[in-house]
Amino acid sequence: MGTRVYRAAIHWNKVFLIQERFMKKLMTALAICALAGMASAGDVVSENVVGYNTLTFKQGFNLIGIQFEAVAVGGALDIQKIFSGVTLNGIDDEANYGDFMQVWDNASGSFVAIYYWGDNETLELDPAWYDVDFNLATHAFKPGDAFWVYTSVGGSAAGAIAAGQVVKTNTVINVKTGFNLLSNPYPIDFVINGTPGVTVNGLVGVDDEANYGDFMQVWDNATGSFVAIYYWGDNETLELDPAWYDVDFNLVTGVSIAPNTAFWVYHGGTGASLTFGTPL
Repeated sequence: MGTRVYRAAIHWNKVFLIQERFMKKLMTALAICALAGMASAGDVVSENVVGYNTLTFKQGFNLIGIQFEAVAVGGALDIQKIFSGVTLNGIDDEANYGDFMQVWDNASGSFVAIYYWGDNETLELDPAWYDVDFNLATHAFKPGDAFWVYTSVGGSAAGAIAAGQVVKTNTVINVKTGFNLLSNPYPIDFVINGTPGVTVNGLVGVDDEANYGDFMQVWDNATGSFVAIYYWGDNETLELDPAWYDVDFNLVTGVSIAPNTAFWVYHGGTGASLTFGTPL
């Protein structure tokens, strides 16, 4: 008993060290571009607008976005049910390393760590997601939320995620000052500067005086990296109208926010919003 508790203590020290390093790296632009993404096997949506998304996780960090709500209209998705059918590796009775999440909380501008424990007799835990204090996690996800999942074994962790229904109304996501981790809340592509697109309100554009503006980092599955996109205001010097542009000042075309895709938005102002139009 004492040996197991000692091993658990050693394990948690390792977890906290990994978590601390991850947090420091993640909040820099270079780390955002370096962290791994995930491969999606596509979406299936039925005629009654109920569907699911099938994923295959890579070993390491996977970026996940939520695009369905619970069947009860307006209902959030229970964290304990969100990975139905997925093989997860839990922290076991010998304190072997297991899988965990880093869930972004836009309200506080920080991550919340949630750990998957296996059948653990020492701590009397059943296989499930728990917070850092070993309490059963009660986190609920809504369309537009995003989080990282760390899986210790890739490939085998495949199954249905976030089965539910498509939101029937437009989704407005509030953007706070600083970094915001968001996702496409619908099972369709949203084309940047195109149709269907995302309506912006309150974003700060790079203006004629070259004052710093807002930008986003969108994961591109084709290149396996993040694409930096900048929001410019009415700029007479470069003859740019308010819109999203790439690093070479070209109007962004052919880039979309795909289903289940998460992305970072940096906002330099005091508040803004993104409106995704419902496909229904």
